[in-house]
Amino acid sequence: LAAAAVAVAAPSCAMLPTDLHDQAVSSREPLEPGCYLPVLCPAGYLMPGAGGDVLAIPAGKIPTPYVFRSSVRVFVVTPCCGAPVAGVLIQVDEGRRAGLTDSSGSLLLALPPGKHSVFVGGASGSAGCEAAVVEVEQGGSSRKEPEDVTLVLSGDLFI
Repeated sequence: LAAAAVAVAAPSCAMLPTDLHDQAVSSREPLEPGCYLPVLCPAGYLMPGAGGDVLAIPAGKIPTPYVFRSSVRVFVVTPCCGAPVAGVLIQVDEGRRAGLTDSSGSLLLALPPGKHSVFVGGASGSAGCEAAVVEVEQGGSSRKEPEDVTLVLSGDLFI
């Protein structure tokens, strides 16, 4: 994985050089914290292994995992003075949790191409601000800077 770590550090890297053959896989989103590599492959590449499914790449097939670069930077601010708000849950599309804002009130997202709804907390519109719709263009991962989206909290207090 040393070559992969070096490649990811290069801003121009779009393909991850790593051997995925016989690596453990899951067809579901992981529940435990950790680092995971999403790979799109045919179901026929998944084979039963001793500890669960493993990736079995047929001879002559070369998978090229794509390195998603941050495409959107979400900022969450207060309505009164625009101060950044840390620790705010950001969700994408149909309520998929994307992460928490950091101490600067921001969160970097690597979204696939297409239109996405980005919002704060629970259901869209019910957690203190309106959802923002962002469109990530095909090939947008090669952009130098992610698109900035600012979500302004409503100022409502939920207890």
